[in-house]
Amino acid sequence: MEDCWEDMDKEISQTPMPSEYQDATVKIICNDCQSHCTVPFHVLGMKCSNCGSYNTAQDGGLEPRQPQPQQQQQSP
Repeated sequence: MEDCWEDMDKEISQTPMPSEYQDATVKIICNDCQSHCTVPFHVLGMKCSNCGSYNTAQDGGLEPRQPQPQQQQQSP
């Protein structure tokens, strides 16, 4: 299956997500190693951070990206 997962890695790297989803994460459960982890969301698949499999299921809602703190500009 590693060849298949490598193909998925390539497809995902060549398919950028819209900006509103680029930093979104999702909780998943891996059907191969039964790990629960939080990983980057991608419409093509979510990769288990424990074993590298894409045989995963979403285990919760999408976590939107955290807003970046804005730097305060100093007045002249």
